[in-house]
Amino acid sequence: MKKVLLLSFWNLLFLTQLYAQVPDPFPKLTRWVDTAPVALMENLPALCNHLLSKCENDTQKAWVIYRWISRNISYDDQALEKDQGRINKNIQDILTRQKALCFGYAQLFVRMCEEADLPAVLISGYSKGTLTAQANLDTADHAWNAVQLDGQWALLDATWGSSLIQGTNDFVQTYQEGYFLTTPAKFLINHLPLQPMWQLLDCPLQASQFNAPPDTILAKVSNQAACFNFQDSIENFLSLTFAEQKYIEAQMAYDFNPTPNNQSVLGHALVDYATRTSDQSESYKGNEFDKWASLQEEAIRALERAHTLINFFDWQKEFYADLLVNLSVFQYNDLDPAAYGKQELKQVHENWIKRLQLANSLLKEIVKSYMAGQKIQTCDNFQQVIQEELDRLNK
Repeated sequence: MKKVLLLSFWNLLFLTQLYAQVPDPFPKLTRWVDTAPVALMENLPALCNHLLSKCENDTQKAWVIYRWISRNISYDDQALEKDQGRINKNIQDILTRQKALCFGYAQLFVRMCEEADLPAVLISGYSKGTLTAQANLDTADHAWNAVQLDGQWALLDATWGSSLIQGTNDFVQTYQEGYFLTTPAKFLINHLPLQPMWQLLDCPLQASQFNAPPDTILAKVSNQAACFNFQDSIENFLSLTFAEQKYIEAQMAYDFNPTPNNQSVLGHALVDYATRTSDQSESYKGNEFDKWASLQEEAIRALERAHTLINFFDWQKEFYADLLVNLSVFQYNDLDPAAYGKQELKQVHENWIKRLQLANSLLKEIVKSYMAGQKIQTCDNFQQVIQEELDRLNK
């Protein structure tokens, strides 16, 4: 993200010590990257094959990718000023325009690492462009990367490695090697990830501590005893499905820093998770109804929690109502009364009525829907059937 560089002499000196130009780790590879044929720019597989052909280990692979991106992709400050957001629709757009915002830099790094068989992730979080700046902790404003090298995770920022703000408006393309594999403690001075595990520290800094002076942050993380295993956390996270990862990412971000924005992100992540879970259940509907019902229950639980966090859009209300009604109908048709005692049977019917009442209220909130009126009538009719059976059980 674009930041303003207004530093006092001593802050500038401290920042220089932290992120100064470091010695070129691989001079021969650097020359190889810097002379890569321009004709390969828009052919990513061919470009990566060329760049990586001289590499002997994971660190060298990460270096040539970082170096090439930082030297060939310019920060799209005009897109930021015009508030066009993610103007690049995909990786090919970034390569064609040779411009990107921080999210695009990080996306491109992940994509090139895929070609290199390097595990890499995009990390979103909060940033501070100067040592005296106070980060806005309401909304994440930056993106960078973590890459796994020989089994160990490391941090880098190709956006800040390629760019420098001078004055109040000028964004200058100035290559900086100090943001390549920066130590976690130093990286944390101006990069706070949404998920604490990506601090790569055995005891992460709290969000409330991020706006402390640099020396305070360094002392804090240096003197803390280990409180969790970030390696295990990352490994467990990466073992999840894509749908689970998106939900868990949002949950961790909200737990770490419960702002209104993170609450909203979590709510919508839960809706997305419910949508994918419901879609997944359809493959079982024809032959494994128990599995289908279990996944439908899981989707409903996610929506139930999401409903406490955000205001639903009309399509989300209708989706939620459909799940509630469809599952209730299935369970009603599949019910074996002989398998329940009278009190248990009454509880089952009462639960169905509660779900149908919720579905009804959700459908009535929808302003424009061709099907909503018909669904309300169906819901009313089914609820009446359940209520009549419950009345008989209560006699």
